[in-house]
Amino acid sequence: MESKKLAIARIIYLTILILLGLGLLAALLLQPKSPTRSATALPTPPLNPLRGIDAPIGYRWTDADRLFMDSFQDGEGFGRGPGNIVALSADMGAANNSAGVTIEQDLLRYQGQGAEVFIRMYPQRFPGGLTESNNSTHNTVSGEPEDAVNDLVNFLKEQQKRLGTHFTRLIPGNEPNLEWPNSHYYQNILPWRSNDDPTKYDAINRYFIQLYTAWDARLKQPDMTAFQDVKLYFPPIAQDGNPDYFGGAYFYDNGQPVENKYDRLKAAINLYPGFSWHNYWRPGHAWKDRVIVHFPDWLKQNITSGRVSSAITESGWTPDAMLPDLTEGQQQLYSLWRGPYWSYLGPIPVPLPDQDSTLNSVRFEDEVLFFIEQCSGAAYDDPAPAHSVAIWLAGSSGSFDEAVGIQKDGKARRWFQAYASWRK
Repeated sequence: MESKKLAIARIIYLTILILLGLGLLAALLLQPKSPTRSATALPTPPLNPLRGIDAPIGYRWTDADRLFMDSFQDGEGFGRGPGNIVALSADMGAANNSAGVTIEQDLLRYQGQGAEVFIRMYPQRFPGGLTESNNSTHNTVSGEPEDAVNDLVNFLKEQQKRLGTHFTRLIPGNEPNLEWPNSHYYQNILPWRSNDDPTKYDAINRYFIQLYTAWDARLKQPDMTAFQDVKLYFPPIAQDGNPDYFGGAYFYDNGQPVENKYDRLKAAINLYPGFSWHNYWRPGHAWKDRVIVHFPDWLKQNITSGRVSSAITESGWTPDAMLPDLTEGQQQLYSLWRGPYWSYLGPIPVPLPDQDSTLNSVRFEDEVLFFIEQCSGAAYDDPAPAHSVAIWLAGSSGSFDEAVGIQKDGKARRWFQAYASWRK
């Protein structure tokens, strides 16, 4: 009898253990699973529009260009395109890479990832009058404001037809005060005589008022429904190289500024939803050479208040920084050597600074980050970034092949690699 009771107790005990085990197993099986962490499931971190760059120019889009432009790291360390990029409309078909992909296709891919892509219309129109011959020296072609609007519309429509999408940031010119020719253009006589002639700025003002008015009217037509998201940016004007007012835009009297050139462009600028400018600085002078401090108060307020979208579409060390640092005697020899009689002997045998040189105790990549984060949008004494910044570092020779930091041999310069790896 006693053994029978013991057997029954054992059965009950085993049953309880089995039930407990089954309950624990069920709890484990029914526990919610942790989400699988995969590349496709990760939220895409936003691109930093401050960290932008100008694309290669001259109808170039090589394998190296594509590789290094895709090497910009986002906040989580993934390789992506830059936060913004500036390119010329004339370069959109460039595709000298093994995949045959055009720069236009890649830039639209960047835009789809959240980058701001600014397309500068090239060559730009100016009121030349009687001929439309291209003036390669000044990157201009004559035409009325309506012609410039037709250029914009045709560019967008052809792109939309080819690829089913389009760019949304267009700049209908570039440094017109510098690139519009002076006094004559083939058989045409122009009313201004120099880049510092107030008449030229009055003409720029009128032209871009008429251009935006024509664009706004065209945008209301039924065939422009797809392009309501396109924003025009007022083009940058060339900054001043005056040592005492570096980066400014003034008319001078005996070396003193007497009028701000932007004031003559106010009516036109206030029409545009976007505003762009250039900011080059001397090595070691990123804070001192802020261009925005030279803007009139109304323009500073437009930018700092966010009333207009703003973008610095070229910035970096002034190209003159990479001229050779010579004594007076060496400078005379250098000038002679560059003359027509001796140029066949080859380059002057003196060391030339390059884009990776340390100048005035600073390296370009270090100063770029300081400029972007502290100086680019600082209209007053407080450090501030601009909305978008595109870096551009031209050489002193006037050749732009390496301005983006990717050399002809397919290698990236040190400063470019450091800039692309900046995870902010």
